[in-house]
Amino acid sequence: MKEQSKIKISVPDYPQNFPESAAGGNAEGSFLGYGGRRLYLVHYGAAAAARAVLVVAHGMSESGKRYAEFAADMSGRGVHVYVPDLRAHGRTAASRAEIGMPEDGGNLFGDSAGDITELIKQVRARHDGLPVYLLGHSYGSFVSQEVLRRGAPIDGLLLSGSAHFKSLKNAAGLPVAWAGSLIRGRRAPAKLIDKLSFKAYEKKFPDGNWLSRDGSVRERYRADDDNTHMFSMGFYSDFFRGALALYSRAGAARIDKDVRIFIFSGDSDPVGGEGRQVYRLARFYERAGVRDVRVKLYAGGRHEMLNESNRHEVYSDVAGFILN
Repeated sequence: MKEQSKIKISVPDYPQNFPESAAGGNAEGSFLGYGGRRLYLVHYGAAAAARAVLVVAHGMSESGKRYAEFAADMSGRGVHVYVPDLRAHGRTAASRAEIGMPEDGGNLFGDSAGDITELIKQVRARHDGLPVYLLGHSYGSFVSQEVLRRGAPIDGLLLSGSAHFKSLKNAAGLPVAWAGSLIRGRRAPAKLIDKLSFKAYEKKFPDGNWLSRDGSVRERYRADDDNTHMFSMGFYSDFFRGALALYSRAGAARIDKDVRIFIFSGDSDPVGGEGRQVYRLARFYERAGVRDVRVKLYAGGRHEMLNESNRHEVYSDVAGFILN
């Protein structure tokens, strides 16, 4: 068994205070998440009269800055938006070398759900009386499903590029990640899992762009070093173990039946099984007793509907769900 190297969390190079932006602007700072872990955070202040608060949990192998255009749009509609960089991502990671790497003694998936839960509590206290919504994309959508399962105080949940995670394919990924972590170490690159997921998704499209029909999205994604790291066996081990446990009867019983849920996806998104696993997820929440579950599939859309060629239509649909 490989000896695990120690990971030191460096002193962050961003402000240590909770960010407070002026109306229509944005401010960077940080917040204390689960276990006192400090995470990078950007606040986009509501440009119009504030009507709601939105917390965004980004996807795997990206950072919160990719949501700047979307956040600015929501801000203009009267929504305060908070976008953190999750653990092992962006500026929350101790360094670029630590992107995608596990943290000592922790569980990245579960601890990230704890972080988002803590952030929700903090923004609710700061904006007393405003409804608070959580939007999770891709990996962040599964973290957000766990946040809901834990009973975080949210009024609504929006899931983008998501799915019902429990499948034979994903279940097979857990022993691969677990064995890889045990034999090669939790920091070892998960090359096989990367090949079977991201590389396989690329092959489904003639242009290789499974993220969006907008070619510039892929170019910008690849040009940013925050997004191009091979993630570790430890990351995947934590992820698969946590996400596969999302759908237990006990967990379903804890879900707030009054939470409003909006699941949106492209009908060509391989993560959602071209819509099949999206509807399966919606049925799970309906069977759990949630009273308001909505689904929208966008024709021709791929994985990142917030970055798609029709993204402004998607922005309007998101705003309509939050504000109406």
